[in-house]
Amino acid sequence: MEKEYKSVQVIMLGAYIISLFLYCFGNDKYVDGMNGLIMLNSPVAIAAIVIIVVGIIKRNSRHILMVIGSILLIVNQIYCFLTWPIPTINIAIDIPYSFSITHFGFYISLSIAIIMLVIGIFNLYKNKR
Repeated sequence: MEKEYKSVQVIMLGAYIISLFLYCFGNDKYVDGMNGLIMLNSPVAIAAIVIIVVGIIKRNSRHILMVIGSILLIVNQIYCFLTWPIPTINIAIDIPYSFSITHFGFYISLSIAIIMLVIGIFNLYKNKR
């Protein structure tokens, strides 16, 4: 069971990183479009990925590290979703504008991070019983 969970963690982390190469933000893909790699500019995202990798390697606290890393990824994505147009387009946070210029790549990577969180919580509670 542990090998299956470890392989699921590796696959989900790989899928998350691959999804960051998709087109996420911008009005026009070729003018101001940005892929999800902008989300890796944050130290929170780097810390989250390192925590998840340590959770994959380490045996004892694997499930809690997956949950913590997934929460950090989700928080980082929401922060990027709200603030990425501020330095270039807007002056302040504008939620409707953020929704209007967010594309499928963001939603795919966010859903993968949420699935990672759900899997981590499920396995955390399953192993406590």
